[in-house]
Amino acid sequence: MTAFRPLATIISAIMRILILGDALHLGGILGAILIVIGLYATLWRKRERERYN
Repeated sequence: MTAFRPLATIISAIMRILILGDALHLGGILGAILIVIGLYATLWRKRERERYN
């Protein structure tokens, strides 16, 4: 999980628009945001659990 890089998702979306001329859709944007939020929430919870153990 920690190998996931949210910045890579943003960069790839920008490159898709610039190079391939693809359009961004609301579902794709919301999905990416949910994935990033889920990643950071999981990591935050793991850190909190380790702090109290």
